[in-house]
Amino acid sequence: MLSVFVAWLGLMSSLDKELTFASYIICNFVVLLGIFGYIAIKVYRLKLDQVEVYNDTQYGQLMRKSKKSFVLGGLFFFVGTRVLSIIMNLVDAKNQLSLMDLVLSPKDNIQMLISTALFIIFMYILTKARIKKDE
Repeated sequence: MLSVFVAWLGLMSSLDKELTFASYIICNFVVLLGIFGYIAIKVYRLKLDQVEVYNDTQYGQLMRKSKKSFVLGGLFFFVGTRVLSIIMNLVDAKNQLSLMDLVLSPKDNIQMLISTALFIIFMYILTKARIKKDE
């Protein structure tokens, strides 16, 4: 992260254009996306994410336990993306909305709720795919 910050500062000082804090955030996301993508590929190839169950009782218990983590993960996803979008809108010089207008924006909240629902569905599909029934 420090290298991204230093590169961002060097780019900001060399350009005449004003770069916003959002460009720094985007640079960090690109670096993190690369790192997490690499880790995900390695975990998938080594099959470290598979769970073996031997009967329907274990499968049911595992799915009930997973549903709690889906909801909690969805809540964290919603809050994290909402806070990040509010920060980026506050830092944006063109946006003159107050903090309460940004928090209570129905359009943004509906978009985040839809993306959170899609996130939860995606996580459910991934979890079902990694459970291996051994009968």
